[in-house]
Formats: sequence, structure tokens, C-alpha cells
Amino acid sequence: MKCYCSFAVSGRASGSYLRRDFQNDIVLNRIYHYKEIRLGFSRRATRVADLTTDEMERLGFIDAPTKEKYINRISKEFTGQGVYLDSSWEEIYSTVCAIRKECLGAEPLEQLRAHQMKHGMRFSLGAIDQRAKKDALLQRSKAVVVALCESTFYSLMLEDLKKAEGKELYFLVSDQKGDLLPTADLLPAGHALMADPQTGVAYDADLQGFIDRGEACLLVYGEDGLLSCRDLKLDAFVYAVPRGFQARATVNCMTEEIGCAVYVPRGFDVTKWVQIISKTRISYWHLAKLWEDHGDAIYALSPVELYQKYPQYFVDIYQNGARFCDWKLPISAPADMEDFDRLQDEAVKAYLDGFSNVKYYSKYFDEQLAEQPICRNSAEPQSGILVQAVRVKKARAAQVMACEKGSTLREMFLKSGEKGTAVVSNFLFFLTGSLARLYNELRADRPLEQADIAAGHIDYMLYERDGKRIETFPLFRKTCVAMKENGEFLFFNFRLGGGTVTLGDQKLCWSEEDVDPVQATSAVCVYTPYLSVPDGEAERETYAKPVGEERVNIVILQDKITCIRKGNVILPGIGVVLSLEPHLGEELIKNLQLPALQDGYYDVKGLEFSVHLDAPSEIDPADWERVRWSYGGGLSLILDGKGLCDTEDMDRWFEEEGWMSPLSRQTQESSLHTLVKHPRTAIGTTQNGDLVILVFSGRTWRSTGADYREMITIARRLFPDVKSLMNVDGGGSAMLGMTQNGKFMELSCPSSSGGSIVGMVRPINTVFYLPAEE
Repeated sequence: MKCYCSFAVSGRASGSYLRRDFQNDIVLNRIYHYKEIRLGFSRRATRVADLTTDEMERLGFIDAPTKEKYINRISKEFTGQGVYLDSSWEEIYSTVCAIRKECLGAEPLEQLRAHQMKHGMRFSLGAIDQRAKKDALLQRSKAVVVALCESTFYSLMLEDLKKAEGKELYFLVSDQKGDLLPTADLLPAGHALMADPQTGVAYDADLQGFIDRGEACLLVYGEDGLLSCRDLKLDAFVYAVPRGFQARATVNCMTEEIGCAVYVPRGFDVTKWVQIISKTRISYWHLAKLWEDHGDAIYALSPVELYQKYPQYFVDIYQNGARFCDWKLPISAPADMEDFDRLQDEAVKAYLDGFSNVKYYSKYFDEQLAEQPICRNSAEPQSGILVQAVRVKKARAAQVMACEKGSTLREMFLKSGEKGTAVVSNFLFFLTGSLARLYNELRADRPLEQADIAAGHIDYMLYERDGKRIETFPLFRKTCVAMKENGEFLFFNFRLGGGTVTLGDQKLCWSEEDVDPVQATSAVCVYTPYLSVPDGEAERETYAKPVGEERVNIVILQDKITCIRKGNVILPGIGVVLSLEPHLGEELIKNLQLPALQDGYYDVKGLEFSVHLDAPSEIDPADWERVRWSYGGGLSLILDGKGLCDTEDMDRWFEEEGWMSPLSRQTQESSLHTLVKHPRTAIGTTQNGDLVILVFSGRTWRSTGADYREMITIARRLFPDVKSLMNVDGGGSAMLGMTQNGKFMELSCPSSSGGSIVGMVRPINTVFYLPAEE
């Protein structure tokens, strides 16, 4: 019997996916991550990133125009509706490589390969290091099969070949189509294994004998091995720096540029357990950790048997390369993986419900919103909604925590040293890179009004930082949540009234009538993005509204002044314009000694200010003085018991809060004012003041996501006394999790993102943190 599965650089031999497989996944349908290639599929202009050509340009092997010509060619090839839907990830990669060679020629590729061979792999091992297992394989094997897939591993291969002296060596020199691998000429003398183009199998009768006797092993150098070593008849070992999305998932580490040294036992197929579009069951990280703790005996067990014998290793399935966290949840002897899920859910509920102030819910609702048992394993995508929720009393210690940019929640909580148990959800909307680019593109002819705003919360904030009270402007009339000192929560729509901005020793004051005036006549007025509401039909991508003609204008984005100008400025969707009558403005500029720039602008570098706003009209000023923190920018689903979907005119509700205005749409990745199913998170209160959080998982095999009507209906069924409910950030950010003494794990099932797979929370901007202990 033919026994050796060949290595694929194209085709589906590695068990990868067709692009069509991701049509129901908004993220993975648009984003392709395979090895060193990144494609952002689009109808108009596909974005391209190629780490290989980046390295070539850095080393001087190609110039910028040559690289740009190649990038444009790739973009053109992959731009269009439904392009390459029936191609596998490997076939797409093969097409990119062919175009790269055609555009750049063979010489730069040879120069890069020579450089990589000379300097070797900058190899920093991450979560998986099983080199001891590799050495044991080499010691007991009489025949060694070598597959060099990336020339950068050449020196590592030579080191292993020295350890394999005296053994029969076999080198894989062609791919499944029978084409020579790019690294074939780098291989030393030995038996050459040529793949059969008809079967994709490389075969050698002598090698077959070694395999039958258990005297052969396979060494693979390159991330291809993480996908292509599947269900083999011999043990394998893979060196890799996994860059591709699926390869990173197999090692449970979505962070790029982290090396790994992985043992792949014979007969094991990781692609069966790392499904990308549904929950991961077991990865190479889990196998490595089990081997580290329990030795070679774990490889005699199937994945199901590992769940049964070592359930604690799978409680936190997405550890993302972090250290192993033993949760000590009482799970024992599950019948199978689905039974494990049930037992885990029950254990989490028993644990959280054990706190006097917390109650945990895990529910599933069908298309008619009737509650059904949770289906934990289905051959077909489920059409209902999976919901995880908590109800918390006495939430006086609740806080909003900013996350370190690019850091995962696991990393953040491990560093924080937080003690005790807490429930964690994602929080309000934040600025993304694409929204920041749009902001600056709309000011292309006004560079001094552009801003360095890569991230950050959108809309109102009131909090304390380093003992100082920080307050920003409400931008529209969207929903805010505030917490008083006694733990009472307030939900309200915040329309900007009067207030004061202090610059140096000068106070600039305005009244409610001076906000968004039809004609500016006061000494100080404030233009907010709510001014764009009447222009609701305007095109989002091009809308720009100048304000403050013949006045001195200060553009304020959150807690920063981005520019001051004598003359009009473009009204921001993520900030306000403080507009001064000319005499007052000139006096301010003089007092602050601001250096003049061109075209009426002034240098504002290092300029500090403070904001103090009047209390929201719905809240008693005395109550407002007792507010510890407040954040705004949400959509009110239920306000004082009245629901968005209780009215026949939902558009008016959206319009009143400003969601349909072009400047609001410039702060949204999707249309938030439409009834569309998405992963979503909602935060609210009940009549007796308890806090509730509901997370509706979506875009996954297990759950479709919810629209606003479904969110309100389900919230009322779970919490009949719900008084207020606010929709916060959703999509790939929607998440409910739990922390315990610095450990974090997901309770809901987050959808995929560009840097996370289904079930794993992606890096987010802020989290809502509720300690389970008071």
C-alpha cells in the first residue's frame, strides 16, 4: 500500500479550505492569510501584503516601483465579485507565487534565498518546543525523510542531518503535481522522492519497509508541515514560523512570527480538530502541553480519550500560546467532546452562581425565539441564537478598562495581577484603522486638520486619570451609561448643553442655545457632528461639512486639540469644533502665544485644556456630582422600559440619536441603524438596579447572531424586569468572558477576525469588568 502523503504547495492535499467555504463569514470571506501573503478581497481594489517582497525591498534586491507594479498586478488579479471562490487557499497562493516570479524575475528570488541560507532563520521559539522529541525520533529511526519547504530553515536542516549520519536519507523534491520544489536543488545527496502527479503520493519500496517496521520518521522545515502532515503512516516533526491564518490556528497561537518545533504523531490529522469556522477541539499546543506533563503515553490516546482522561487541559481551549492555566472546574469523565461542553457550561454556571451577587445564563433560541436545548455538535450550521448572559447585584466595583493596543485579553490579565473572579464583556465602539484613514482622506487638502488617531473610544467619556477628572464631549445624542459612587447605574441619552473649556487661564463658556446654532452669533459656540443629521442621504465616503466661517475654530478630538484656525474647518464625526468670534479667538491665540502656521492655522503642539459640562438634562445635577465614571456612544434598545421595536417608527428613534447622519456613519464599520443579524453585546439594568449583560454569538456554526428586535425579545424573556438596555460594540468584538486570578477564558463564542478564529476573542479596545465578589 502506498503510504507517504506528499507535501502540497498547491491543490487541496493539505486539507485546507476553498474560499467559498467562508461565504457566510464576513471576515474570512474578505481576508486571506496564507504563509507570507495577505489579501484583503474587495469588489473595487483588493489590498495586498507580501512579506517576501517587503524583505526583498528592504535588502535592495528590488526597487519600490518594481514592487508596486507587482502589487498592483496581484490586486487586479484578485479584485472582483466572487473572484477565486472555488480555489483553495493553496491554489490562491500558487497563483500569487507564479505572478510574483513573472513580475520580479528569478534573480531577486535567488538573491533572497541565498541571503536566507547565509543568515539562517531568526528563530525565536514560542509556546511549542518539542526538539527533545525530535532528537528521540532521530535516534530510534533507521530512515529519515526530509522535506525542505522554506530555504530559511536550511541551516537547521543541516544540523539535523549531522545527527542523522549513518541513516538512510530520503528527500522530497517534488510537489503533488510532480513539479520540482523551489528548494529541491538545496538538498544533499540521498534518495529522491518524486510525487506521482496522478495520486500526489511519493513512493519508494525500501522506504515502505522502514515505515512498516516503525523505523522511519519525517522532518519538515516550513509551515507547510503544520497542514500537510496529516494521517501519515510515520511520525513527523515540523519546524515552522506560522504566518498563515490556518497554520497559526493549529499551534493555538494567532500571534505572528513566533517559531515552533512540533511533533506530529502518526495517524493524527489536526485539520479535523482545528476547523477555523467552528470550535477548535485540540491543537498541537494541547498535545505538546500534555506530552510535557505526562510523557509519550498521551500519544497512544485519541483526542476523545484525552478529553476523557485530562479534561482540565481543554477548559480554556484558546490559550493562544499563553502559559497553561488550570481552572479547577469540576469536570470529570465526559462521555465525548459534546458532553464535555455540557459539563463545562454546567460547571461555569455552578461556579458563578455560587457568588451571592451573580447569576449566569447560557441559552439557545430558535428562529421563532422559542428556547431550545443547546445543540453542541451539528453536521449543519444552526439557525438559532446562542446567548450567554449575567445578572449582577451590587456592582459598585464595576469599571471600564482600556486594553493595551494589540494585546490579547489573556496577556493583559496575566500581566495585571488581578485577584479574584470577574465577568468581562466587550464595551463601546472604538475607532479602527480604516475609520481613521477615512477621516484623514476627507481632509487630504487640509493636512493640518488631519490627526494621528489610530484607535480610541468614540463619543463621551467621564473618568479619573492620575487623580485628575477627564471629560470629553458627547458627539450626537446617543446612549450613555454612568455609574454612581453607590454602584447605581444610569442610562440616558446625552444631548450636549452648556459647559466650559479651560485653556491656560482663560475660560470659554457657552450655553445650550450655543450648540449647533443655525447662525453663530455668540462669543463661543459648539458645532457637534449631530449638525449633519439633516444630511442623512449624503454619501458617507465623501461627506465633508465646513463650519465656523470667519471665526476662530478649535477642533477637539476626545482629550486632544488637533488644530486651531482662523477660518472654517471640516466638522469631525469623532469630535467637536469650539468656534469663537474673531476678537475672542485672536485674544486667546495671543494669550497662549501660539506660533502661526500657513493658511490661518496655529501650532497647537502640547496645548492642554480641560472640559466641564453641565449635567445631562435627564439627570439631577446632585446625582451627576456622584457619578464616578460615564461613557457614551451606544444605541438605546430599551430606555425606561420602552423598547426600540415597540414603536412603528424605528427610523425616527435612530435619527433622534444621530445614527443615520453621514458623520455618524463615518464612525461605523457597518450600518448600525438596520435590522441585521450580527454578533452583538448589550448592557442594561433591571427595575431594582441589577446590571445585566447579554452576548449574542453569531457568524459561527452554532449561532447566527441577532438583530435588535431579537435582542429586545430575548432580553425581556431572560429578564422580565429589564428597564434599560444599550447595544454596545458587536461583530468580532462581541464577547463574554470570565477571569480568575489573572486567567481569562471565553464564555460566549466570538466570531472570527483577522487575528482570531471562531471561539477566540480578538484584541479589543475596552472591556467592561465586573468583579463577582463584593
